[in-house]
Amino acid sequence: MKHVLWFESRRLYHSWMLSGLVMLTMVMTGIFFWFTQVEVNQYRVQLQQELIQQDTRWGQAINTLRSLIKDSDDQAQKKQMQDQLRTVIAADDGIAAQIDALKKRQSPAFLAGGLRAARYGIEANQNAPAYAVGGSTQQLQLQEKQYRALTKARQAFENPDETLQVPGLLVNWQKLLASPATLVLVVLILSTLWVIAVFTPNQQWMQLNVQPGWYWLVANWLLMSGLWAGMLLLANGMMYLLGQLWGQPLLSGRMSWHAVRTGTQVTNIQAWLAALAQGWLFFVGGYGMWLIFTQQVQRWRRW
Repeated sequence: MKHVLWFESRRLYHSWMLSGLVMLTMVMTGIFFWFTQVEVNQYRVQLQQELIQQDTRWGQAINTLRSLIKDSDDQAQKKQMQDQLRTVIAADDGIAAQIDALKKRQSPAFLAGGLRAARYGIEANQNAPAYAVGGSTQQLQLQEKQYRALTKARQAFENPDETLQVPGLLVNWQKLLASPATLVLVVLILSTLWVIAVFTPNQQWMQLNVQPGWYWLVANWLLMSGLWAGMLLLANGMMYLLGQLWGQPLLSGRMSWHAVRTGTQVTNIQAWLAALAQGWLFFVGGYGMWLIFTQQVQRWRRW
């Protein structure tokens, strides 16, 4: 087995594949980082637009209530609408604070404004449903829970799916590397040396010189499994470096590896390790099945 591994290693070393894979990994890492940067900027603009629209709707509700209060002669009804107005104004103040914090890139102020908007938005849903425009009570409760957890942990406000901060960036990058489409493409690329050898005279030479014959298959499987592990480490290492050098928070503050990801029960480090293990294990299994399949196809051709 040692000699077969050495033979496969030499074939890999003298081929274009090793240097090509390193270059491909570097290029793909840079492209993913650039696209993420574009998505973060787009998300910031989208978030600002959504807050402005929500502020406009709250403003319309405030104007409507003020007009009704002015025209009402029923003192009891007027007092009730005044209480509703105070709640709606308080919710709108929270949105206005978020807009200001977003412009100034201040994550703590953004979270504080969001908590105020959610708290008074829930109250407005209960007391003034006709003028509550901040979303459903369930959505507001989820927002309040999320913002409170971030504030308590002193974490920055980020979109976990579109972030340039290292923990979230590496999780998203590794999830892409572990996706079925990526793994199928990698299996096809890394099996090139094996497929070329199996369907050329090298197959007969190896059959005559390697006993038992499955040594060659296992040697290639071990070598490429190790190569994929190295590619994963290189890709994640490069992304970590890019994130450290040029990664910027959405607003301000830092994202922790031990922070729980929004909408999940796992931390960033747990999500990254799970995606890393998935990407490697699925490749190992898929690549092994592909080697066996190509070997069987070659045998059927001989028959």
